[in-house]
Amino acid sequence: MFDHTQTKESRWWPAVDAHVDTTHAEITALGFDLPKLSSTHPSVAGGLSIPVSVSKIIADKFVAEAFLKNLACLIAKKIPICLQPKDFPDAYTPIDAWRLLCEAVADHLLQKKLPKRQIATCMYSHRMPLPAYCLIADSIFGRGRRYVFLDGLQMAVHRDPRIETRTSANWIFLWRQRNVDYPVIPVYGGFFRSACKLLADETATTIEPAASMLVPRGTAWMPIGLPITRFCTDAGRIDQKRLEDALRALVLLADQLIDESSWHGALQRTDASRFTFRGSAIYCKSAGTLRVRLRVSSG
Repeated sequence: MFDHTQTKESRWWPAVDAHVDTTHAEITALGFDLPKLSSTHPSVAGGLSIPVSVSKIIADKFVAEAFLKNLACLIAKKIPICLQPKDFPDAYTPIDAWRLLCEAVADHLLQKKLPKRQIATCMYSHRMPLPAYCLIADSIFGRGRRYVFLDGLQMAVHRDPRIETRTSANWIFLWRQRNVDYPVIPVYGGFFRSACKLLADETATTIEPAASMLVPRGTAWMPIGLPITRFCTDAGRIDQKRLEDALRALVLLADQLIDESSWHGALQRTDASRFTFRGSAIYCKSAGTLRVRLRVSSG
């Protein structure tokens, strides 16, 4: 359920590297937005998605104490966290178990005088009614980021009327969320396709909370913002050559930044240290904005 080694490893911090500031300055000069600093240390990147066994936490106080201690340590360092429940106990309804977990987290952070609003959560779409999931999380943690993982049940037609009713209710809930101030964000399971024939595709099942991306568990990502208006002519057209030249330079700088950065989790550190930069992808983040998504992988 929970990697207890994370408690010790989360105390580890590398020495401040002056090269990080230089690389940041060069990326800014090209017209890109820097990755958001997600901790108290300037060279540490990314956030952490934590799979949570609600069953074990409710049943075993020692597991609960280890989980809460580790979580408080991460929150104290201002690391973006996303809690992803992976199971619920049979003795409780999922709604009651979810409420108990959220209350335990909130009470512990209150005792430590730590903020709780920065906690994001991600729930599988058929674990419980989505309005209940969000109401509990929002009322206890505040209006943080809420994700819904649309599992296989959500993406098919079913003969079971109970499943079909829940599926329909989920779609209606997500549709109504599109115009609210803090919308629930749907994420879809899938694969990251490899551009190299020597590499297998990767299954994406966890949230990278610093960038709101669905990624393979334990992988290291370096999200860099690209406001497209900075690469437009006075007539409002994209200057393709200038944009392509900037992206080529960015790829080299991002590769360098990955080497200069450190990561919060043991799996992320292993991923970043054993792998090299392979490529980039551009995806639409919001109207008028693009982001370059840089992935470290074997090369």
